[in-house]
Amino acid sequence: MPWTDIVPNFAYTQDMSYFDLVVPTKDTVCYSWFIEKSVLLLFPLYITGTTGTGKTIIANSTIKKMIDDGIIASLSMTFSAKTAALAT
Repeated sequence: MPWTDIVPNFAYTQDMSYFDLVVPTKDTVCYSWFIEKSVLLLFPLYITGTTGTGKTIIANSTIKKMIDDGIIASLSMTFSAKTAALAT
């Protein structure tokens, strides 16, 4: 089945933040599918691409959807240049 056949309709809501908007395309659907399957199979995944291609937003939106659906739980940690491995 082609990715274009499973692209959901985009529903815009005015109260949604600009930074939370993800317009579904065949590429975002494909990448989200691979991220979700890799997480479920505990398979490491490396996402690469040039600046501005949407790597971070696709990964974050997929993980948020999986959390909202109760598939996974998440714990976020913030690091700085001074964070040592021992401190983690």
